[in-house]
Amino acid sequence: MFKIFIRMKFRELGKTGLKVSVIGFGGIPLQGVSNEQAEKVLKAAINQGINFFDTSHASSYGDSEKKFGLYLPREAIIATKTKERTPEKIRKDLEASLVALKREYIDVYQNHCVDSLETLKQLIENGSLDFLKQAKQEGKIKHLGISTHREDVALKALELGHWGVLQFPFNPIKREFKAVYEAQEKGIGYIAMKPLDGGNIQKTNLALKWELEHPVSTVIPGMITIEQVRENVENAEAPLLIESEREELRNSIKGLEGMCQSCHYCEPTCPQKIPIGNVLYLYNYAIKIGLLEQALGRFRKSMKGKPDPYSCIECGTCEENCHNQLPVRQMLKQAREFFKEHLGNEYDELFKNKYS
Repeated sequence: MFKIFIRMKFRELGKTGLKVSVIGFGGIPLQGVSNEQAEKVLKAAINQGINFFDTSHASSYGDSEKKFGLYLPREAIIATKTKERTPEKIRKDLEASLVALKREYIDVYQNHCVDSLETLKQLIENGSLDFLKQAKQEGKIKHLGISTHREDVALKALELGHWGVLQFPFNPIKREFKAVYEAQEKGIGYIAMKPLDGGNIQKTNLALKWELEHPVSTVIPGMITIEQVRENVENAEAPLLIESEREELRNSIKGLEGMCQSCHYCEPTCPQKIPIGNVLYLYNYAIKIGLLEQALGRFRKSMKGKPDPYSCIECGTCEENCHNQLPVRQMLKQAREFFKEHLGNEYDELFKNKYS
């Protein structure tokens, strides 16, 4: 019997008036499960006290918006986003999100992936921000938010004050304290994305406890199983880390800086359709975390029928879309050579081509 966890803690989402569960629900991974599984996981999340759910209309989130619309109750607080940069395209995205989510309004609507000061300026000067403010007046949006992967953009957005909610990475590897505490000082809600650094942090319970020691409004790990929901929610009422746990966490993340976060933003524009995020994640899993056999096994299973990483034509679109400015082409080259070396002829058989 699934335990109903009734001791979830809640925090104010800045000055929005919304009280959100400290453990939120990140929607990206939900695209990889069936509707039946999505329904079970989302119902489990609601039963465990989670009331904040994050998604986007962007292609990298797949059908998570639709699954939220199908299975979340009306009282659930939903944040969704647009990556568009003009008023007309944002309007289309907003209308599509309202349809997908089966709602008359969006609780928090965010300008997504605003990863340069030039883009921030564009949204303000070309009427996009004015359109969103008008949509808010019309009742289609309750609160405006912005997401970014760049500290300079996050701090500028906090300074300008147009957005009541900031979504920005925060975890024991990406320790963006300045943005967290400036948001608190200005009364702007802080959604801590990448709480597990895209799966790189294996000590989930310690990482979430560490993040919740700071004044973030909510953290949004992705979840696709009921067990993951239960384990994450248990950290909502966990006590502060003791020194031995802090040491354990510090030791577990040594050498993990600069790793791919498996956000998959590089993939939609890849002309070869290589699942770059998966390849780099499994490579890190083997090299950085030391789980070689598990990584090889998951590579065999997940890459069957997928394009060979050796088919990369080095066009560079992956790096143009990498929010962490990583040398993706070089990293992919290292990863494919690693898997080729360890799998040998099995690698060629897996892809049944001669790229390698």
